[in-house]
Amino acid sequence: MKKQIKQLSAGLFALLVCSAQEASAQQSYGLHDILELGLQNSHTMKINEAERAENEYAVKEAKMAYLPNLSVQGQGALLNSPDIRFMGQSSQMESPKNAAFVLGNLSVPVFNGFQLRNNVRMKQEIALAGMERESVDSTVVVVQLIDSYISLYKAQQSKKIIEQSIEAARKRVSDFEKMKENGLLSQNDFLKAQLQVSQLEMSLVDVQNKEALAQYNLNILAGLEPTTSFEADSSAIFALPGLARASTAEESMTSRRDYAALEHQYNASEYAIQLQRNKYYPHVNVSGMYVSMYVPNTLTIGNMVNLGLSVSFDISSLYKNPAAVAIREQQSKQLNEQLSQLEDKIRIEVQKGYLDYQTAQSKTALSEKITEQATENFRSVQEKFNNNLASTSDLLEAEVTLLQSQINEQLAQADAFLAWCNYLNVTGNLDQLRSIQ
Repeated sequence: MKKQIKQLSAGLFALLVCSAQEASAQQSYGLHDILELGLQNSHTMKINEAERAENEYAVKEAKMAYLPNLSVQGQGALLNSPDIRFMGQSSQMESPKNAAFVLGNLSVPVFNGFQLRNNVRMKQEIALAGMERESVDSTVVVVQLIDSYISLYKAQQSKKIIEQSIEAARKRVSDFEKMKENGLLSQNDFLKAQLQVSQLEMSLVDVQNKEALAQYNLNILAGLEPTTSFEADSSAIFALPGLARASTAEESMTSRRDYAALEHQYNASEYAIQLQRNKYYPHVNVSGMYVSMYVPNTLTIGNMVNLGLSVSFDISSLYKNPAAVAIREQQSKQLNEQLSQLEDKIRIEVQKGYLDYQTAQSKTALSEKITEQATENFRSVQEKFNNNLASTSDLLEAEVTLLQSQINEQLAQADAFLAWCNYLNVTGNLDQLRSIQ
């Protein structure tokens, strides 16, 4: 009975393993799945999350400066035998052996030359710039994932076409061998057919290497197991929508997150200048103190409280601070020039992206036309070959031309999708990828 139970358990375990392997083998990841996994598992995005939290706490810390400063200090001490005399008294007092006191300080900022306000605003602009840079980094991650996904798609489609061509070429070799045995084909033509098979197999090896590398790179970027294998889904690539209209450079600047990040960084530098200039102003605080002291046989102070205004001014700031202000001003000028530089770069990228997209669209249409022509040419040559009106070289050449045109058609469609994604990226509209299912 136990033996039967063990056999049954082993059988069920094997069935579960096979089912799991089959489910794993059937696992499929569309482009949206890969993008979601990549963003979830990206180390860059996790670093940005920590940086965003750090900036948020920096803003909170800056706001905390508005709150009063309160400190309490207490001390109990053993004393030696001090010689204590009061002026006008000739007799020596009894030396105390110990002492205790409690001291409390309260300081409430009233006016700090607007430093607190400008420091909060500067920290807020830095935090906003960090959030925009986080969006930029997420865009970089998405672009990397798309590039890797398209590379995998290209390799897999090329492999399929080459494998089909190898199968057809091998069948031709088999047919040619029979024709050669019957004296209907020369040895040289037979060798040409065999050579074509070998050349196709060589091409297949190269494509398989590209596929393996593209699959591995995509797995690492998406956070999948390195050994994961799946077929790239072509639905997103062939669902490419057209452009309703071209975006202008000015529109792109309002959408580009890197431009927004630099703007916030520039705003932060302006507040940094004001913050440095605020050191020319005096500081005014409401201050209070609580004192309680007890020295046996000598002194007792109970619950003494004072309240008043404290004013401080750093005179050295008048001659030390101008250099620091000038440094902040030059840093702000640099950021302003970087904004102008980025504007020129965006204009160039938008124009190039649009032209590349239009070119890719034209190539896609031409590649489809070329494939139709190559298909018709191969059919015609094959018919002539069967009627002894075309040579073996003509037939093999026509087939190679058809093979290359089929591969180029698939690559052109993938390149058009990449060009569209790149145009969305340079115009700051990459989130429109969500419209593709």
